[in-house]
Amino acid sequence: MLELKHIQKTYQGSAGKTEALRDATLRVKDGEFMAIMGKSGCGKSTLLNIIGCMDRYDGGEYRIDGSDTKDLKRKEQAVLRREKFGFVFQSFHLLPEYDVFHNVALPLKYKKIPKKKYRDIVLPLLEELGIAHLEKRMPGELSGGEQQRTAIARSLVNDPGVLLADEPTGNLDSENGETVIELLTTLQKRLCKTLILVTHDIKIASYADRIVEIRDGRVL
Repeated sequence: MLELKHIQKTYQGSAGKTEALRDATLRVKDGEFMAIMGKSGCGKSTLLNIIGCMDRYDGGEYRIDGSDTKDLKRKEQAVLRREKFGFVFQSFHLLPEYDVFHNVALPLKYKKIPKKKYRDIVLPLLEELGIAHLEKRMPGELSGGEQQRTAIARSLVNDPGVLLADEPTGNLDSENGETVIELLTTLQKRLCKTLILVTHDIKIASYADRIVEIRDGRVL
């Protein structure tokens, strides 16, 4: 269970302060697929970053499975991100010098999993996502849809309880975008994951169990 209560977040820039989130309150149940929608600049990505412990909040309360996250140290945040969350981004963020297999396996390195176990963990994921035949390809040799499938496999390799997807279809054409969202939906249900997806596309959001709208930093 993820519980956010009265979350406030303000950024200081050259033009002054920007209030990204205002009194944001949200509860996400285990195993739920939630879509977050709103116009550009409304606070969607900021909210997702706070949920994933990639950004700190200024006020309010955020609890993960009942534990308060306010005073977590950087190292504790990093461990929580690694153990609890998997991240899928619009721009894929694959390392160009690594092939598909080693891009997916990279989080195992930080978890200190022995290299001899990598194939037993990574190959089933590549097969699940239909890209096992691409394991030796470099990112530059992949289509956008194949790159996003690789990124999804990487997000799952540590078996996180929560997947956070920030505009995962934003860089894909409509056909590949629909393929990716159907794949995410299938994996979320089969693997019993919590999925929180940010999108501005109502067709993509319609796959979710629940749609939450953000307007001017507030959860409606």
